[in-house]
Amino acid sequence: MKTFFKWIVAAIIISAGWYGYATFTAPTPYSTNESEIAAFEEPYQSGDFEAEDIVLNIENNVVTLEPRAEYEVSALILSRKNYYFDFETKVMPTDLALGWEDMADKEQNQGIKVTQSSRWYYFNYDKSATLAGKYMATHSSNHHIVPASDSIKKAIGRSKKGQMVLLSGYLVDITTEGSQDFDRVSSTTRNDTGAGSCEIMYVAEAQIDDKVYK
Repeated sequence: MKTFFKWIVAAIIISAGWYGYATFTAPTPYSTNESEIAAFEEPYQSGDFEAEDIVLNIENNVVTLEPRAEYEVSALILSRKNYYFDFETKVMPTDLALGWEDMADKEQNQGIKVTQSSRWYYFNYDKSATLAGKYMATHSSNHHIVPASDSIKKAIGRSKKGQMVLLSGYLVDITTEGSQDFDRVSSTTRNDTGAGSCEIMYVAEAQIDDKVYK
């Protein structure tokens, strides 16, 4: 009985410590927006814009982000995956598998399971699914997130499946000068699939449910 009691006390202490840490390190919203995020249209993309390259200095490497398109996406989070340890994660710490239009409708997307691994996303569906496989592929995408701030990084890194998001920024290509061989090209269309079809998004502003982060 005493041993069991000690385990209960230890569990309470660990839980309290984790709660305190999570609360202390939580990102602070820039503002709140009570307006509902409408995810029932295609992501907005425009090549008619002016933006300078964004230069990051990471571990003595010069990482250049070249904006390819102005981009905004309102979507349902189908899955979220954080990555750690390697150089790539210093630039793109989180991937979001996002769905829009009927893929953002929780009644329409029944029977669909989305998973992520090794910078890819996968979806499987059973007989109850009403959406066609091609529709799923062209109304969802894996977004490699390059956060513009630590607040956005933390907020997106803690986001959850089933939350609505509104992300604004740019689709970017990445080139690196230094010890790391890290160059990446973003997709600029929603109709591609397979290798190279992921969006690399520099997120300048993120709304998650009603919280806005910059």
